[in-house]
Amino acid sequence: MRDVGVALRTLDQILLLFAFVILFFISLSVFGVDITESLTSVYTLGIAASFIFKNAASNMFDAIMFLFVSQCARSPNLISPLLTLFESIRYR
Repeated sequence: MRDVGVALRTLDQILLLFAFVILFFISLSVFGVDITESLTSVYTLGIAASFIFKNAASNMFDAIMFLFVSQCARSPNLISPLLTLFESIRYR
């Protein structure tokens, strides 16, 4: 279960980074900063980064899908205590 904790911590950090970027641009618009000229360079950097990190993002997405979809179905150790609990309740 240590690996799952590390994966969840990394996923949490990635989602927090996206949230902070969005919050940064919202706060700039709240304070009245004109961001239209500066966003053009950010868009260009975003497009360049998408080409650079395309393979890494694909691998990360595949790893997340493997971890949360296929590993949950393969681990009966997590499900068997629940089944025994339900069976004991049913036979009472």
